[in-house]
Amino acid sequence: MSNNNPLSASALEQSDDVPDLIDADSDKDWSDEEDCDDVGQNQVVNCIFTEKSFPSAKSYFLNLKSTQGFDIWNIVHLELSLDFFGYVKLINFLRSSYNGKAPPSIKELKENREIWDQEKYLKPVVEDDLLLQFMIDDEDDYENEDGSLHLDDSMLSNGGPKDDVTVLQKKLRISEEENKNLRMQLQEVSSRMNEMKSFMKGVIMKGDIYRPTSACRSQDGLEEEEFEDSGYFGTYSHHDIHAEMLQDTVRTKSYHDAIMLNSDRFKDKIVLDVGCGTGILSMFAAKAGAKHVYAVDMSEIAFQAMDIVRENDFNNKITVIKGCIEEVTLPVAKVDIIISEWMGYFLLYESMLDSVLFAAKKWLNNDGFVLPDRCDVHLVAAHDEKLLESQIGHWDNVYGFKMSCIKRSAVSEAFVQVVRPTATISDSVSVMNIALPNITQKQLNYKSDFVFKITKSGKLSFVVGYFDIFFSNGLDNNISFTTGPWTTATHWKQTVFFLNESLDVNVGDRIDGSIYCRKNPKDPRSLLVDWSIKGKTSTYSLS
Repeated sequence: MSNNNPLSASALEQSDDVPDLIDADSDKDWSDEEDCDDVGQNQVVNCIFTEKSFPSAKSYFLNLKSTQGFDIWNIVHLELSLDFFGYVKLINFLRSSYNGKAPPSIKELKENREIWDQEKYLKPVVEDDLLLQFMIDDEDDYENEDGSLHLDDSMLSNGGPKDDVTVLQKKLRISEEENKNLRMQLQEVSSRMNEMKSFMKGVIMKGDIYRPTSACRSQDGLEEEEFEDSGYFGTYSHHDIHAEMLQDTVRTKSYHDAIMLNSDRFKDKIVLDVGCGTGILSMFAAKAGAKHVYAVDMSEIAFQAMDIVRENDFNNKITVIKGCIEEVTLPVAKVDIIISEWMGYFLLYESMLDSVLFAAKKWLNNDGFVLPDRCDVHLVAAHDEKLLESQIGHWDNVYGFKMSCIKRSAVSEAFVQVVRPTATISDSVSVMNIALPNITQKQLNYKSDFVFKITKSGKLSFVVGYFDIFFSNGLDNNISFTTGPWTTATHWKQTVFFLNESLDVNVGDRIDGSIYCRKNPKDPRSLLVDWSIKGKTSTYSLS
């Protein structure tokens, strides 16, 4: 673009006569004149681009449109979508940069908006500029049926500008007041709508009524609230998460050994794989001699599982079914074995065990079994200064600033971390034992008292949660694994609950505590955990 263009950077730099914004509190603030009756008494509108004068803003804009094709209403409302302040900036910029020049094109104004849409152009270039007091609101207000501007005779008569300015200023005040009232009404309506949403969500998800977590589960003949599980199932549609689980050798090899080392229990059996993912457990079962395996998964990974099954020549042994386990129809009335890798962080996060229990109740033979069949949740007291500082302590000093509000929020959340074995300072305690398929869904919300026996003097700054898994129901070769901090880390890691304040402890101390772990009624795939340690209570979320 040519340097002669007023919209160019060099031309803008030459416009030093455009003053900076004045102080909003200044007594000379041009936008806060108190004596409006004297404004524009003997004024005329000077053309932006020439030396001509016009008796009013409307007559000027009419002339500008008819002679130069510069349609201010079209530019402000349709092309640039300007509010009042944008209009003021545009007029002042044109006055400062286009005097004696042809009007800019709409393309130029659009391409160089960052040049003229600056705060300094809120300051008038022309004192008491009638163009800045003109309200371009409705096109019909200043155009006739043929598209020309409508001019009131009184505005074109001698002495009209004063009355014109007074009327326009009154209209401006009224419009501003109406705009203010409308915004307040809109804000109130929006607030009420948000309150209504929160109220209805609370009614639907009240904690005193147990609701299964599945989006498609029904209970007692009543269709349950359809929770938004699309995001949950969506996370299992991508291959990355399956790669992480498959590469967890502790997890995957334990399932492999439990099935392959007990192949006699799988021979000629009908097997149901709940949440099959890539189908790895189904293929273990088929390889172990299962008569047929029905692999069910709600996520999009089921389509890849179908391809994997065909690729490995198990299409006559394995049937992959995409759908929610509570909703699908199996080609058989009963199954002999249910296998599933349903465990989440701190064992019960994600609440997939609910779906396994549903499947067992609906399809499992009386002499059938579920693998894994036993799970234990454990706690251990711990302290790690480096981990405490990285997750909690650093909020006390962020480049010299305190952020205690975020620290309080961080402490209330459970963290999934790999904890060093040397960080533990007590014996572990068991707080929950699950036997499948006998436990009920309601029993998965559990309470337990415990006592930490301190084995190392120092600080107690957090509690570590982990779980053990057992494959043992009538198997000749029992298999088990732990997610505790003393063995090879799994993708479940450990769950860390930081105390609000660290405790000083000594070897031999007994620290009394209690835990109440339950589904979050507002998000049943997440957990709420209430703790009491030495009489101090706190609630944590795992989400």
